Amino acid sequence: MRRFYKLEGIRFISISLFTVIVLFTTSIPAKAVDVQKDNWVEAISTAFPVIFCQDDQYFRQCFNVTQSECEKVVLSATKVCSEKNIDKIPNILHQPDDGRYWGSYIGKCVASTFDLVYNNKFTNSSKCQDMVNEK
Repeated sequence: MRRFYKLEGIRFISISLFTVIVLFTTSIPAKAVDVQKDNWVEAISTAFPVIFCQDDQYFRQCFNVTQSECEKVVLSATKVCSEKNIDKIPNILHQPDDGRYWGSYIGKCVASTFDLVYNNKFTNSSKCQDMVNEK
């Protein structure tokens, strides 16, 4: 069952990814900054596994996986999703706007991959179903 991309589930993923992007870009100064694509991709490869796999995040609360299992899949998915889209990502990202856009774009790919890998470990609790079906 595909949870993340059912129409009623898209808002939840957007909110979740927004949280990831906000956490990722809070270390960036208020002034706009230009970042090289390679540096940005390396940064999200480091940040996404930590952020996605915190105990209080959806991916840990609603899937029966350890932090280590979660981080391993998120790291791998981030690398694959980044590589798959590397030609679309601009060579220079104007932060924070490009970081938010591309972080969300890559984050959706990572979330979809996570769901495919751990589909059989979804806890299916009412809390998790409510998060998936939130409008």
